[in-house]
Amino acid sequence: MKTALGNKKKLLPGQKGFLGPIGDDLPSLIPLLFSLVMFFSTFTYAFNTFELRNNAFSNDLSVLKISAIIKSNGYIENYGTYSKRCLTIGPAGINYYSAVTNALTAKNQFLLENSISLEDYKGIDLENLKPFKLGGSLLECKNADISEMPNFFGVGTIVKIFPIAVEDNKVVKPMHLVVVAWK
Repeated sequence: MKTALGNKKKLLPGQKGFLGPIGDDLPSLIPLLFSLVMFFSTFTYAFNTFELRNNAFSNDLSVLKISAIIKSNGYIENYGTYSKRCLTIGPAGINYYSAVTNALTAKNQFLLENSISLEDYKGIDLENLKPFKLGGSLLECKNADISEMPNFFGVGTIVKIFPIAVEDNKVVKPMHLVVVAWK
């Protein structure tokens, strides 16, 4: 290391050299860099959370659009009407399975099959969904098989149930439209 006069000065073992202006500012740069890392990591976390909620909202809108098309005015006259509605859905951007189930049969089936009191009835069994037959055809609409779904109540699974009416042999019956969607 040279001194101001140009002579070389030898450093003794254990003696530290002069780092210059950066060496003086280094202790103040560490908190500044730490603050910048904290700011950008918080910003990234907030953006990722926003994007996750935005995707979930988009999926909910897709399910509501599918439901609105199938449900229409809440009345299904025959199988032809139902199948036309299913064909008008088009690409949904999400996997879905929808079925019309008998609102009354679900409770009655539970009571008959299990011979348990009405208090134990918890509603429609989504894992064993039994679509209603109208004119010999099942009232179900799907772009993916329900067996392809990773986990019925997993993260990202959306289930919506709507009351509708179905005309069966000139008798209007209360039913449920069940729409299950997943990515």
